Amino acid sequence: MSREPRVCATRCVRADHTKAVVTYQAGSAELSTRPLGDAIHAELVSRILSGQYAPGEHLVERDLAAGFGTSRVPIREALHRLQRDGLVDISMRRGARVHRQTIEEIEDLFNLREVIEGLGAKLAATHRTDEQVEELRHLHEAYMRDFRRGEHVPGLEKTQRWHDLLMHASGSPALLLAVEGVLPRVNWTLRQHNHEAALVRDREHIMAALYARDWRAAERAARRHTIKDRAIVLAALRGRSSLVTLAQVSSRRER
Repeated sequence: MSREPRVCATRCVRADHTKAVVTYQAGSAELSTRPLGDAIHAELVSRILSGQYAPGEHLVERDLAAGFGTSRVPIREALHRLQRDGLVDISMRRGARVHRQTIEEIEDLFNLREVIEGLGAKLAATHRTDEQVEELRHLHEAYMRDFRRGEHVPGLEKTQRWHDLLMHASGSPALLLAVEGVLPRVNWTLRQHNHEAALVRDREHIMAALYARDWRAAERAARRHTIKDRAIVLAALRGRSSLVTLAQVSSRRER
């Protein structure tokens, strides 16, 4: 059964007479208004990528509709969008379930990450500001404090922020568009499989290259970091029940 949602939703009719939903986070004064289907889709994406819904978890239309205070129609539409996004699998017998990544998908994802982060670090070495380098250093130090205390979830969040800041330091809007399509899924992979590899030395090498504005060293260190990360993740995940191959997926769909 799907978990209770973390947001409340109220339907309304906007001035242009289109249906919309007003969502608000519990304990937060922040409000956002967007078309109903878009709001539900965005919220479900957030829950999946944050790990609130686990791989293989059944997303029940009835429960989601009750939680969002809406009919099943926009829920069904959002689930089909998530299927196109590759985040949900839908079948007649099993219903909608959070997608389980295959080994091949993870390998492809990390191959893309290697190219994107290598280029991002290369550009950051020549475009970064002193303030951005200092923020990267502070985030890394905060991560190390969490890691030494065994607080891996806060440490993972700081690592994700570190990589996000590194990409923003590139000064490339086009690169950031590519990042938006790849890094959230990388973070999803790391989060759902409890990846805890520190790879501290590589991040320090990247920062040293940024300080020196050495774009060759920055790109080399970033690619090396991703290659090691990929090897550690795949070595840890192979053989786990939460990871499947494309052949297994095809077999399941045929049944």
